[in-house]
Amino acid sequence: MHCSAKRIIERMENDLLNITINFAVLPNFKPKPIKREDEIFYRNAAKYVDDRFWWYQKEHPKQGADVHLSLVSLELAIELLKTKKDMDSVCQRTETLLKELEENLKK
Repeated sequence: MHCSAKRIIERMENDLLNITINFAVLPNFKPKPIKREDEIFYRNAAKYVDDRFWWYQKEHPKQGADVHLSLVSLELAIELLKTKKDMDSVCQRTETLLKELEENLKK
């Protein structure tokens, strides 16, 4: 199955625009209004999903599109959780450094 990610601008209103991402495996996917400045994120995300879908399809040709999309979803969730863990660590370290700095400035 083909999971192409194609951007079509349907209309522009104020600072929002509707885009359609066409996925052959999701034929009823509807346009979603997004902020104009977020368009590049949607385009890049659609390309990422498309690329990963094709990779999983090559690796697991006997599985269906639902399995391939599930694997892409799992991969994205893992990356999100890793990023969150990294950010939490950075925030904790930053708070520690700020406290140390404040203490040193009081001296």
